[in-house]
Amino acid sequence: SGESVSAGVAFGAAVASDGRLFTWGDNSDGQLGHGDLCARALPTVVSALAGTRVLRAEAGATSCLALSAARDVYSWGHAGE
Repeated sequence: SGESVSAGVAFGAAVASDGRLFTWGDNSDGQLGHGDLCARALPTVVSALAGTRVLRAEAGATSCLALSAARDVYSWGHAGE
């Protein structure tokens, strides 16, 4: 539990000290996790994980993974073929 940042090809993900996950940047494959394909210029909380304490997030090329304090793994975006 603590702050961390991960960078994908054209987007980023950051975990705040309170466990909220923020993402920003390109979102052409849904890699930001906001339920749309709109890019975000500023860090925006991933509301789908509201109430979930995120411990770590990893940004891939066009996808993202998050590990919760309950040891659940969440993924979104495009994982390729």
